[in-house]
Amino acid sequence: MRSPSVAGCRATAVGLALCALFSGSAQAQVFVGTVVDARTDSLVAGAVVTLLDTAGVALAQTRTNEQGHYTLTGTELSVVRFLVRAVGLAPARSDLVEVPGNADTISVELVAPQTGVTLTSVRIVASRVMEPNFNTYQLRDARQNGWRIIEPHKIAEDRGNVAHLGDLIRRNPLPGVRPPNAGTGCYRYIRSNRCLSLIVDGMVVGPDAHVAPGDVYFIAFVSAYDALVKFGTRAREGALFIATRRHGDDERDPKTVP
Repeated sequence: MRSPSVAGCRATAVGLALCALFSGSAQAQVFVGTVVDARTDSLVAGAVVTLLDTAGVALAQTRTNEQGHYTLTGTELSVVRFLVRAVGLAPARSDLVEVPGNADTISVELVAPQTGVTLTSVRIVASRVMEPNFNTYQLRDARQNGWRIIEPHKIAEDRGNVAHLGDLIRRNPLPGVRPPNAGTGCYRYIRSNRCLSLIVDGMVVGPDAHVAPGDVYFIAFVSAYDALVKFGTRAREGALFIATRRHGDDERDPKTVP
């Protein structure tokens, strides 16, 4: 393992500054860090952090937690970019970030500018406009990737009537996936009879994890090749992707979300 080296802080043309620390050996990339308000120097909770490739295509997305921290799993690219959006901050992109080939854990501090806009008192008279949430983007990406999906409306019909996550799959079969019989144990890909990794809200949690049916938004099966590319060697046998309701339900069709 190489010793960590600091890449340094640099401001970009769009106002997003970053500090990056690279360490580790050649594994699936994991980006961790914080989002900081440039004016107040305070950590920003609930900011949407998106990992982009050089063409601006979203590779992964998450939100900062209450302490302003985020974690993103990358795809072993040598060059990436970050996009940060949050209430009170101007949407900002970093410039291109070169990632060393032997880095697996990349610590990136994102410093975003304020919008400089002060809102006056307003009276809401129109119907609400629903902003796309994290689950909307997760579902849209799953569809674009061609994953086999148990759609949110199907999950909503059944999650209050079952005791285990596997029962949701038995009611809404995913071709190729065999859930455990007793509610415990791993979920297997029928062709290889190997355990699938569970991916919960984009995080690899291993082949065995407890997820309550009432917390599920949608479920998708990810092939071994796609799982290896997107989530790394911990998901090389394929994966069961689970989006939870902690990021909210969204009533709209994700195809209409920009």
